[in-house]
Order: sequence, then structure tokens, then C-alpha cells
Amino acid sequence: MSDSYPPGPNPKVKGSQKAAGRRVEAKEGTGRTGSGDIQRQGSEEKRITVQSGELSRFYINARNLISKIDNLEAWVSDLAPDIIGVTESWANCDIRDSELALKGYGLFRKDRPVDRAGGGVLLYVKSRLHAVEATPFSSFPEQVWCYFLDDNNVKCYIGVCVECPGRCWRSVCS
Repeated sequence: MSDSYPPGPNPKVKGSQKAAGRRVEAKEGTGRTGSGDIQRQGSEEKRITVQSGELSRFYINARNLISKIDNLEAWVSDLAPDIIGVTESWANCDIRDSELALKGYGLFRKDRPVDRAGGGVLLYVKSRLHAVEATPFSSFPEQVWCYFLDDNNVKCYIGVCVECPGRCWRSVCS
């Protein structure tokens, strides 16, 4: 097998590759809107307008992202995707947002809702899209959603979810 990926999980890149090689300028803060830090007021950064077909996307089933965060940072630096979806982050309440943060991206996360290893999803969206966390469309336990406005001022929703094993689902719904 002749993979050119660094050691670690095998990433799946979807969407346009035209963003490759572009550096993302870092801004102060993570832009995470789910922690009371609603969009940065007075930000001098210009909101970009996009059509959903223009967005580049990156997905990875990490199986413990914290141990592979350096690999993710390298891939993001090379590919500069607009949206990054991560399943099986294995993040929990002991892992701070700052340990998972990527410069130039807002972070949205949902850890596995029971005291059990594994699971969890993360969603990174370029800060310039000014994404806002959205209420999930269902009560499925491991999902995270956000939206941003496209060039026609229409809300574009994006989300990440992972199927939680039966025990996990029953413990949340019962």
C-alpha cells in the first residue's frame, strides 16, 4: 500500500482542493460560539461570502484526536479546508477546548454523553464564516451543528454525527 499520509488516521478530503496552500491568518480566541462567546463583536475581519459548492471539506475518524492533533494541524496547514468534521474524537470534560483548537477556526464539540471511553464529535469552521452553533434537529446524542450565511444571506447548516452504541443511546433516552 502506498499512502502518502503521515502516520495516524487516514483522512478523507472532500470538495474543492483550490484552497490548498493558502495560509489562514490567526485571530485571537477560538471563535467557539457554544461557550457564551457569541460572534466576536467589532471584529475587523471581513465576513466572506460563499456558495456551498465552493467550500472545501475535510473529514477524519480520529480515534483519539488529542494524540494525533499534530497530524491534524499539518493536514489543515496543507489543505486549508473551510470545514473540518471529526468523529471519534474521544474528547471528554478533562480536555479543554484550547487543547483541540486550530488557529483560524471556530470549534464546536459534543463529547460522548456517558462516562465511557470513545465517541464524540468535533466541527471546525473557518472563523471568517462566522458560524453560530445551532440546535440539533433530533435528540441523537453525539451530534453538533452550526450554520453560517451564504452569499444570498441564507443559513447554511453543517453538522457532524456518529452513531453511539446501543447502551449509550438508551442511557440518554431513558
